[in-house]
Amino acid sequence: MTEAVSTSLPMECEDETSDMQEDVSMIPTDEAATGAIYASPQEKWRRFLWDNLTDLAPSINEPWLLGGDFNAVLAGQERLNRWRRPGKANAKFQQCVFDSGLLDMGYTGQQFTWKSGGRTACLDRFLCNNRWFDRFPESTVFILPRTCSDHSPVVCRHNPLERPHRNSSCFQIQTAWLSHPEFEQMVKKT
Repeated sequence: MTEAVSTSLPMECEDETSDMQEDVSMIPTDEAATGAIYASPQEKWRRFLWDNLTDLAPSINEPWLLGGDFNAVLAGQERLNRWRRPGKANAKFQQCVFDSGLLDMGYTGQQFTWKSGGRTACLDRFLCNNRWFDRFPESTVFILPRTCSDHSPVVCRHNPLERPHRNSSCFQIQTAWLSHPEFEQMVKKT
């Protein structure tokens, strides 16, 4: 059995113009499509990325993994302010994940991936589609301890199985879906 490792490491911006450029680096392979994400700290530029990912999603017909610094949270409990109170989720990011058919892979390790001035958040993550879980059901995301950055490294380990795919009719619910404004309507339709 072979083992592959995908990593998302903290990135630093060297100048102001790099904040305006979003990075979606797709690495096509025979087995899957993978992408490295760096979303701008500025919301107006992140919205551009969310729109591009949503437009790209229908063309991905293989297992799809995206990892990196999304600079947004899917749920309020993923962000705490100085007083340890939850923040609010990024609705546009939630919409992008929902519309793109992506799933948050969760994680093992510390709770937050970013810390600055008493604020903490889970900004770095891996997202994947159902085909990824079908092909790599043992995928696990680890948040490693911070070293020299305000972001923690995030690592996704996956072991492709040599046995037949699991039943793809298994349903997995994502907590962030429950707060999506169109969730109830979508469930009623299906």
